[in-house]
Amino acid sequence: MACSIREADAKCLLLYGRSYEGSAALRAAAAAGSEAFAAAVAAAGGSPTAAGAGAAAGTAAAAGAAGDAGAGYGGDGGCLHRGECLLINSDRIKTNKSSNSSSSSSSSSNSSSNSSSTTTSSSSSKSTSGYYTLEELPAAYPWLKEKKLVLKPDVLLKRRGKQGLVLLNAGWDEVYRQLQQQLGCTYSAEGVEGRLSHFLIEPFYPHAAANEYYVAFRTTPQGDEILFHEQGGVEVGEVEEKAKKMMVPVRIPKLQQQQQQQQQQQQQQQPQPAQPAQPAQQLQQQQQQQQQMLQGVMDEEIELDEAELQKLISGVSDEKIAFFLRLFLRCLYSQFCRFHFAFLEINPFIFDNQLNKFIILDAAAKIDRASEFLCPLAWEGLETPNPFGRELTKEELYIR
Repeated sequence: MACSIREADAKCLLLYGRSYEGSAALRAAAAAGSEAFAAAVAAAGGSPTAAGAGAAAGTAAAAGAAGDAGAGYGGDGGCLHRGECLLINSDRIKTNKSSNSSSSSSSSSNSSSNSSSTTTSSSSSKSTSGYYTLEELPAAYPWLKEKKLVLKPDVLLKRRGKQGLVLLNAGWDEVYRQLQQQLGCTYSAEGVEGRLSHFLIEPFYPHAAANEYYVAFRTTPQGDEILFHEQGGVEVGEVEEKAKKMMVPVRIPKLQQQQQQQQQQQQQQQPQPAQPAQPAQQLQQQQQQQQQMLQGVMDEEIELDEAELQKLISGVSDEKIAFFLRLFLRCLYSQFCRFHFAFLEINPFIFDNQLNKFIILDAAAKIDRASEFLCPLAWEGLETPNPFGRELTKEELYIR
């Protein structure tokens, strides 16, 4: 079953190979510096793996895996600025909506924490209740006052920009005021009423509208389909009609080959005297064989056909951008498969011409819930919230 996840989780899976909650230590280390990040990756069992030419120079995306499918390491593929991503949960932060005081007076504390979770960070500015107040956040996350920011609800609500819910190029004081007004409030959109329980804060990246791209990955019975359009953003329009498409066929040859080899090995084995059946032992052996077979397929190098990829991005005339775009799309598709996304839409993403990397500004994603046993580390702490405005019944809550 395909289940939607929050934008913060999707971005952290792409960059860190962990959910938002699961990547807290990696994000804190990334904010602290490259050496701390390398140590955190090693402690998590990961190892940097470059994907594509020029990745060593910090150019294109990198995403590797260590251990199982969930023990991933994401190099700086431009999915997110490392360490600078903050998910605000109205149920886990103290708010005082009646307060009219400015947030700037609360940032005088010299203590700071680089952790990226408002509920698990440790800082002397944290309130005695165990949760931060909005006023305390800049002391714990100094970048909130050092950069222009983007603030948007992360509640599976579509067309947030067109509804005026995305705050762009704002200072912390403006972000603070909007959080005071909207965090935890009820909002009605297209006849559906829901609660704005989560907000995502990220750095603002100034860019031209012409530098906005669209890409989506989705699973189909025939294989994985990639949709791309060189004119992304809020006004992307009807993607099904405008976007170029590329189909990646289902990869069965290796699985069939493994099954054939297994059958041949069984035929070559000497017949053994019949033993009493042990159902539990047989089931365990079958599960181990299936797991090994699945792991072999998952470890298979994922390659996109170069000629088809060239056709997909043929609308991009800049040769430099096209070069890095091919690397970036390969990396995204690798992560799409590795972490068992059922759907991934990125609109828009932009190219930083100085850093030679792409930056994901907005994303929507669904995961294949049946693959949870294959991603125990990557999906740790991963939440699959209800669609906006949809409350579960008592019966549904019991089943869940």
